Amino acid sequence: MFKQAVDRQHAAKIRTTEALIEVEGRMIALVRPPEAVDDGAGGRIVPHGGAPVPQVAVKRYFGGKINNRMNNMPFEGANSVGEYLRVKSVLIGMPGDDIQENDVFSVGGLTYSVDFVYPDKSFEVRADCVHVNT
Repeated sequence: MFKQAVDRQHAAKIRTTEALIEVEGRMIALVRPPEAVDDGAGGRIVPHGGAPVPQVAVKRYFGGKINNRMNNMPFEGANSVGEYLRVKSVLIGMPGDDIQENDVFSVGGLTYSVDFVYPDKSFEVRADCVHVNT
């Protein structure tokens, strides 16, 4: 009985995510930075000449200001390489959507980077995004 209730609740969460993306979603193409790999000599190299790897556009929800997950305060400041970042929005995809930290995308002429992907991906893939001034 309890398992059935949990299964129904899980199915309802997936339907809610589907409805949000269907009604409010937009096609968003992520661009994945190249990943450094072992060069066989104790170092690391970036394959493909260091070019970012465009991903196929998928309908996702993007919007809504969010707060910093650690102290519930909006975060603003510079990251370790001096880029000015601000937690700005949330990106939501369906379970199985391939959203990874450091993916980059543009919406409305502004560039965003995925700062954090939440570990529970059972009913949605949710990511905190930061606006990156370029």
